[in-house]
Parts: sequence; C-alpha cells; structure tokens
Amino acid sequence: MRAGLLKRREQRKKELAQRKELALAAAKRAAGVVRRYGGCQVWLFGSLAGGGRFDEHSDIDLAVAGLPREVDFWRLYADVLAAAEPFSVDLVFMEAAGPELRENIRRHGVEI
Repeated sequence: MRAGLLKRREQRKKELAQRKELALAAAKRAAGVVRRYGGCQVWLFGSLAGGGRFDEHSDIDLAVAGLPREVDFWRLYADVLAAAEPFSVDLVFMEAAGPELRENIRRHGVEI
C-alpha cells in the first residue's frame, strides 16, 4: 500500500512539472503577443515565477509596462488568452497597479 502511495505521489509530481513547463511556454507566447501590441516590458510573477506553490489550478500572472494608450485592452486580452491556452491569464498593468504590487512584481517577478 505504501509503495502505491509513493508511486502516485511521484506521478503527480511529474505531471505538475510537465504542466509547469507547458505554462512557462504559454507565458512566453503570451508575452510575445503583448510585445506585438507595443508593450515594452513583461514580467511573469506569482506561483509560476516561483512566488508560491504551482499546482493544477494555477494560472499565469503577467504584468505589463509601457503599452501604448490606444491599444484595445479587450482585443489584447483575447489574443493573450488565445496564446496561453489552455491556461487562464491575469494581466496587470504596472501603471495602474498599486505601489505594493508594483514593488512585489519588480522584486520577485521575472522579466520575460
């Protein structure tokens, strides 16, 4: 029975590692979309960037700075979601974020 439990744990660990790899690739694709819209900087933050425990329910947290004002947010967001599929994405604009969140992203986020 113990061997079966250990085997299931190892399998789950392997699946989560694969999911994290897929999520990182999706985050890079989404960052590429943001850059095509003119975003100067894109940071990955949250659990995928090492800021917590990444699990099967984790999403992709991206912060953006320097996006031109004329960009249609909803079109950008739809394109980001399509690039990151099957993951959901939380998109934060640094110019609109509170000072604590901005500092957290700059300190713990990873520019991608």
